Amino acid sequence: MFTPTSDRPMFVCQDPKHSGERLGYNGLYKMVKKLATTATVEELKPHHFRHSFGNTITRAGVDPLYGKELMGIKTDKVYRRYTQGSLKQAAAQAYLQAIGEDEGDDQI
Repeated sequence: MFTPTSDRPMFVCQDPKHSGERLGYNGLYKMVKKLATTATVEELKPHHFRHSFGNTITRAGVDPLYGKELMGIKTDKVYRRYTQGSLKQAAAQAYLQAIGEDEGDDQI
């Protein structure tokens, strides 16, 4: 199983000048855009994955302290920016429960 670490990046540059080095943001951006075009997915950017990851770990109940560490984020304010989707969903679910219209385990 491949485990990316600081000395073993997940994506490496194919440019002969930087072969084997960690792929930078511009390279990642181009790779994701190319994949999105191939998959006919419009408006996909690498940053969407960061938001998805933040929301996924928040919904899974990961402590925000650990979530910030996993995402490399230092402040609560920035972490909330990445996890506001799950916060809004949780708030809506809490409201439905409070007024007795909760559908059980169904998601909103």
